[in-house]
Order: sequence, then C-alpha cells, then structure tokens
Amino acid sequence: MPTAQSTHCRTGYRFAAIVAVALFAIGAIVFGAAVATADGPDELGNETVNVSADTDPLEVTVDFADEFNETDTETVTATFYNETEYADDPATATELHNVTVTGDPGETITEEVNVSETDALNLSTEYRLILTSTEENVDSVEIGGLIGGPVVVDGDGMPGFTLGAAVAALALATAFVAARRRGGGE
Repeated sequence: MPTAQSTHCRTGYRFAAIVAVALFAIGAIVFGAAVATADGPDELGNETVNVSADTDPLEVTVDFADEFNETDTETVTATFYNETEYADDPATATELHNVTVTGDPGETITEEVNVSETDALNLSTEYRLILTSTEENVDSVEIGGLIGGPVVVDGDGMPGFTLGAAVAALALATAFVAARRRGGGE
C-alpha cells in the first residue's frame, strides 16, 4: 500500500512532467512562429483573375493594420503570372507584372494599374494574381476592376497569435496549479 510520501512524490513527478511537456509545446509554438516569420512574406491571396476593357483600370486597395510588428512601413505586392504556366508549375511560371503598395499603420491606400497601358498584360486574358506581405500588418486587400467583381483578401491585422499564446500558457499554468492542489501537493 502506498504511503502518503510516495503518493506525494508521484504527484510531484506527474506535475513536473506535465509542466515540462507544456513548456516544450509553448517553445515549439514560439520557435515555429519565428521560423515562419523569417521565411519571407506571407501569401495573402492566390486568385485567377481577368480584366476587360470595361473594368480597366485595376485598383489595388490595401487597408493596413493599426499597428505593425517590427516595422514602421509595410509593403503589399500584387504579382501577375501567366495562368497556364502557373497552373502547370508555380516555381517556373513567368512573372509578368507586379504592383507594390506601401503604407503606414492605419492607412488605406489605393494604387491603379492600367492594364491596357501595361506591355506585359492584355485585356480579357486570365492571369494568376499572388498577393504577398506580412499577414499581421494587413487588415485586407481588395482588387477591383476584375471581371466577376472584386477580390477581397483578409489579412491578420488583429492582435492574435502572441496574445493567444499568452492566454493559452496562462490557462495551462492555472490548470496545472489546480490539479496539483487537488492531488494533495502544495
């Protein structure tokens, strides 16, 4: 029959093991976020688009987040690729044209692209449009002037991951303390 001391030791070991696993998990999440951020810009959108004479010029409207992470300005890049090539192999698709929109926190900026005046793009032709930026620094991007209506892409300009990880860690710590007290360890 186990003694009170051996039960207390087992509870202590279980608690230590749970804390170690939780710390490892939190470390893996933070490390994963750091690696993902270091890889370059995030892909905000990946759409097949078409522009006609009736819808030209194309408008790229970016609504930047109220606060930026680790920068004073942010850039969104809208890159046009040959749709057929992109569908076959994105890595070898020809980049035909790109538009950059740079802004400060809280700004909404619109850039026009006159497709009919751009040598690399033709009206009534399908293109693959890739939108890239730092996701948490952009609330949304709208591409207007497309056949079929605008494309709206939401960014992640809300305080989310860091706040969410902190709340999760606090919840885990509270649960561990409560479990330890229920188990007889103080």
